[in-house]
Amino acid sequence: MTLPKIAWWRHLTRVAVLLGLLLIAGFNLHRHYKSQYGGQFEIDQHAGLHLIDQLRGTSPHLDRRPVTISGGLWSFKAGPLRTSDPLAVASSILTSRTITVALLLSLLIPLLVILWGGRLFCSWICPMGLLGEAVRGIRQRLDRIGVRFFNLPISGLPKYVLLIGGALACLLFSIPFFYGFYPPRILSDAVRDTWYGTFMTAELLFVGILLLCELVLCERLWCKCLCPGGALLSGLGTMRRLRVQHNPDACTACGACDLTCPYDLDPSRKALGGECDNCGRCIEVCKDSALAFRIGSGPEGKRNIEH
Repeated sequence: MTLPKIAWWRHLTRVAVLLGLLLIAGFNLHRHYKSQYGGQFEIDQHAGLHLIDQLRGTSPHLDRRPVTISGGLWSFKAGPLRTSDPLAVASSILTSRTITVALLLSLLIPLLVILWGGRLFCSWICPMGLLGEAVRGIRQRLDRIGVRFFNLPISGLPKYVLLIGGALACLLFSIPFFYGFYPPRILSDAVRDTWYGTFMTAELLFVGILLLCELVLCERLWCKCLCPGGALLSGLGTMRRLRVQHNPDACTACGACDLTCPYDLDPSRKALGGECDNCGRCIEVCKDSALAFRIGSGPEGKRNIEH
């Protein structure tokens, strides 16, 4: 498998998700203005909404159909179907101390995806992961021309501490602790807000500071060290069926896969566990074809690989 295949599919999927959320928000705002008296004037004054109006067919008739698709990466609705980030569901249950059938049903699709592929959300959907990879690429390019930054060693433990501490804050103080600083939610809401010309300045500043720290101090700081959503998905995805398999007979111990892993998991020497998000980077760089995706049940077994 050549290098670009998996990576570019991941990048295209993330961009497609963001574009989809952008279009959904635009169509919903267009419908809202259509249902208002004089709404056509506002549509004509907005370049994006005017384009949507042209695509849908400009009509003087009011469009009063209910909105059937809305939301973002925190919570999404499409007709009767609703999906929610597991962290959003946990936060809602702990904050309100209430469990509803609708809330539990919104977990069905995410849980099926997690049980099949583990942290696929992190590597294939999350916009913060996309930005983190972009910053990593910038670091690598700057390094080639002699501009070097720190690469501090970090642990994945703090994200579990944040998950447990945030859960306790939700439960004890009834505050939505995770909502305010969760980049996937912030970025998907920012995409929606581009239609209104308003942005969550403080929240976007927080994301910007994180990316600056990833550029200067450590690669993928948020994903590896601080993300409570990633911690939750790691725990839930331990028993995933899709996983990276290592073939020791084909391995020449070049170490390329270990160097490229964004989570420092050493796929040539250790079982990957729930931290692996199946990004496929290790498979891409393996010239020996010693790594591949496989479908299987149960956790990775003991591999006892010696080189």
